[in-house]
Amino acid sequence: HARVAVAARLNGLAPGDVAVEMVVARPGARGANEHLERLRLAPAAEGAGPGECLYLLDFVPRHTGPLELRLRAYPFHELLSHPMEMGMMVWL
Repeated sequence: HARVAVAARLNGLAPGDVAVEMVVARPGARGANEHLERLRLAPAAEGAGPGECLYLLDFVPRHTGPLELRLRAYPFHELLSHPMEMGMMVWL
């Protein structure tokens, strides 16, 4: 398995206000229908620098062969009708 870690400066937002995901796909896949899986990183209690939040994921691939791993972050709230509703996703 591999550990994926992302440190993010949230500028006053709570760690739960931001979703950090890893998208797993085959190399060359471009559309959402071609993604194999989306995995959410969890905020860690400690380990980040001042003013940062550390998000972690212990990743065990479920698929064999070459994989493309991409990270993205976007605003999150349970009352949003769609994860990308605010249109503020950032690929890391």
